[in-house]
Amino acid sequence: MAEFSRRLESLLTEDESVPAMLDRMGEEVIFMGFPEANEDYARLVDRMRSALELLE
Repeated sequence: MAEFSRRLESLLTEDESVPAMLDRMGEEVIFMGFPEANEDYARLVDRMRSALELLE
């Protein structure tokens, strides 16, 4: 995953044509690198587990 994240970041930052194409398509680019995204995901999982406990 880290390698995929690095390559995607490279596409979005080193080649202006990719962000320009996405902009023309009306897409907003929101990118977060692997370490930060992994931390956010871990927090999301914890919150979802807590929410499930409330439903039991």
